[in-house]
Amino acid sequence: MKAKLPKISDRRFTKGFTLIEVVLAIVLILILEIAFYPSYKLWQQQSKIMKLNSACHYLRLELSAMQTRSFYIKDKYLQSLKIHSDGQGYDLYINQGKTKTVMLSKVGWGCLKLFCINKIQFLPGGVPKAYAKIIVQLRDDDKVKKIVEVQPVTGRIVIKDE
Repeated sequence: MKAKLPKISDRRFTKGFTLIEVVLAIVLILILEIAFYPSYKLWQQQSKIMKLNSACHYLRLELSAMQTRSFYIKDKYLQSLKIHSDGQGYDLYINQGKTKTVMLSKVGWGCLKLFCINKIQFLPGGVPKAYAKIIVQLRDDDKVKKIVEVQPVTGRIVIKDE
């Protein structure tokens, strides 16, 4: 007896996908992408705003710690914070010696940018030397920003929306 060979046109024995199946799969993937892309963009924006809020609170804590150190140390040390000119980070100083450097990209805040015109300084006794504000904003959207403000007389450190 001769074995019966399958016909080429018999679909049960052919391997692979038809052109229609491939096109349908691509169309389905595109429909899903179109459906979820806006929520993905919204999620990205919310993530950046959370990083912005987190960075503002961290700066507030950093400034508060500087103020507390200058209040309790009671000697001639001048506590200061200087923002880098490129907005990528900041340095902390006690008198003229640098004690700490923070780079935004290394702490996961690379999507942010900092601006400050002058150094923020605390004199002995916890008094700020002058009014100062740090503007923290998103790199890709300069409309989304917050301000960390050091008020001159009271020394309060406040976070404001702009």
